[in-house]
Parts: sequence; structure tokens; C-alpha cells
Amino acid sequence: MRAGSPQVIAFLALLLARLAASSQAFSADPAQELLARQFAAAVQTRESGKMEQLLHPKVRACIDASNREYFDYLINNFQNTPPADYIVTITPLQSKTLPPIFPADMFTYPVQPTHQLEIEWNSGPNSYVSLIRTIADVNGTWFVVYPCPNAAGVKFVHEQLVRGREQQARALALASTIEEPLRKELKTLLTQGQKIDAIKKYQAATGTDRTTAVNVMNVLETAK
Repeated sequence: MRAGSPQVIAFLALLLARLAASSQAFSADPAQELLARQFAAAVQTRESGKMEQLLHPKVRACIDASNREYFDYLINNFQNTPPADYIVTITPLQSKTLPPIFPADMFTYPVQPTHQLEIEWNSGPNSYVSLIRTIADVNGTWFVVYPCPNAAGVKFVHEQLVRGREQQARALALASTIEEPLRKELKTLLTQGQKIDAIKKYQAATGTDRTTAVNVMNVLETAK
């Protein structure tokens, strides 16, 4: 297995791995702001058709039956939904390489992204969530840019998604076994936006590794 592959699921979930960007961020111009609003609305409504229309035409052109699983995951899987008062930031990209988590012999950009779009919001006390996408324009209209996988990349992603589903099933099972008063204590921390403290508390109580603890807290965070 290639170095970095255990982190692929995290990247595919939120695409938070950044390219090398300039140190100076900017407010979005009107065309970029329009893309941000359309993207946030598509995430809020979970409308995959609208989300796919926001992809750069050259990205849409590389979607086929063989890589549909990869693109469906990118288009449909969002753990967090932005509220109405999100903040949009645009950062020019300096690097023209793939994020290091993507093996260069398995993924290529059909068009080079030029900027990074970040939608950020406050999710609790001292807690922030970001959705980050690389973008490029076509005659003044901005689109989201994803790298396209070749056959080896398709296999690579499939294996990681299968592993992710197995980890999710294990996290669901473990979350269901958390007893009181620990469950209430963890839920309180999560409600207060103290997720790191909840993760540490769960680790101390159960002896699980950090990755498992994070997965279990993700489940508990959304549990009723």
C-alpha cells in the first residue's frame, strides 16, 4: 500500500488537503462568490445533479461508468452542512501539482486549478468547519476542479472506500455500546464544540486508538 493511503478517505470526504497556496487570501469576486453560493446551496439541499453541474466541463467529460463511484462519493458525501452565515475566502494557488495524498501516476487534473475556494463557518464554541475546493474559470465562469483517476486510481479509491465503510460499521457498533454516564459526558463535550476533549476522554476510557476514537465520536456527534 502506498504511503499516505490510509488518509485518502478523509480527503475524499471533505477534500481538505490543500495545494501550496499563496500566504495571502482574498475575498471572492462576484463570479467566484456565485460559485460559492451555488456550491453551498447544493451541499445544503444534497442535490447531486446541481453539484455535478458545478464541476468544470473537462472534469465532467472524464466521468464514466468506470470511475462513477469516485465521483459520486465526491459529489454526494458531506458530513457537515453550511449555515446561511458562512464566510467565503479565495486563495490563489502557487503549486501546479496534485495534493500529495493523490498518487501522481493514478490521478491527473484535466484542467489546472488556479485558486482555492474555502467556505467556513462556526459550528460551536471555538469550533470551525471548512469546505475547500480547487477551482478554475471558463470565460469568467468558475467551476470546481477534481483530479480524474485512471484505472489504477479507480481501484485505489475503491479499496479505500471499502475500508472506510468497514471502519464506519465498526464505529457504529462501538458507539452503540457506550454506556452512561460516559455517553452523556461525551455528548455534552460534543454539543459544546469540544470534540478533541471528547476524543481524548473516549480514548482514556476505552483504550482505543485515535483513528477509531475519531470515527466513534463522529457517529456519536450525529446520534440522537
